[in-house]
Amino acid sequence: MAFEFNPKRPLSLEIHHLMAFQIGRIEAHLQSSDGAEKRIHDVRKRIKETRALLRLVQPVLDSQFRIENAWYRDAARELSAARDAAALVEAIDKLRKHTSDRAARRKLRQVRSALQKSAVDGVAMETRIRKLLERLPDARSRLADWPPLPDRFSTIGKGLQRCFRDGRRALESATGDPAPETFHELRKRVKDHWYHAQLLRRNWPEFMTRYAEVVEELSDALGDHHDLIVLRQTLTDEPLAYGDEASLQTTFAAIERRRQQLEKKSISIAEHVYAENPGEWTARIRAWWRMAAS
Repeated sequence: MAFEFNPKRPLSLEIHHLMAFQIGRIEAHLQSSDGAEKRIHDVRKRIKETRALLRLVQPVLDSQFRIENAWYRDAARELSAARDAAALVEAIDKLRKHTSDRAARRKLRQVRSALQKSAVDGVAMETRIRKLLERLPDARSRLADWPPLPDRFSTIGKGLQRCFRDGRRALESATGDPAPETFHELRKRVKDHWYHAQLLRRNWPEFMTRYAEVVEELSDALGDHHDLIVLRQTLTDEPLAYGDEASLQTTFAAIERRRQQLEKKSISIAEHVYAENPGEWTARIRAWWRMAAS
């Protein structure tokens, strides 16, 4: 089973099956023989997908949405410290790839070494993994408490339109005020839209597969931008822990150059992704859904 809807099956069953499928994938990642860092990374991806699915059905789930969203949000936060530390090291690695000056690359490597030393230890990560695994049966049992979901497109259509509208508003905010906070909000809304595009692939596979790839490219650019902002703040908060003055100033300069590149790229792609108004977008998806279901 893939993370996508089958328009030929009752939508209520598809949603429940996907939720159960995601819980099973989370459990499999937690029990995997992979290293703790990879398991946490994979689980956080599954949780983000699940919360995006929940936002699609938020209008019909009502109070149950708040329960589910809070549970998965808190589960992700339990694992966030370990993943955030790894993301900062990855951010330095990407900076080095976009830096041609050898002396600057050496300075960045010094900062990378310091960041690695501050990463969450393996014992702490394993403890968090074990705790989430113990709580997972609660997520399974709650599915039986969900209210009946109508077998019609509007079950996801209202949520789809709302999320698309939120993305357009976030784009307007980031364009008018390119602050870290506005780009962070755009990143979250684009991430949801990417997952929704994946869920809707079967509507028109030839189009939606390529469209999802474009939105993924946008999501990746915004993700890299966010990691750079967090990296800059981390180094600013504790400069003595991450290298000498020369290394930090080199890192800050590299961050600023790459940040500007990523902002320009993100706005350009996002303007195409959110070119339609929310009603037009939803009507188009609804038409494709009906054709795929027939």
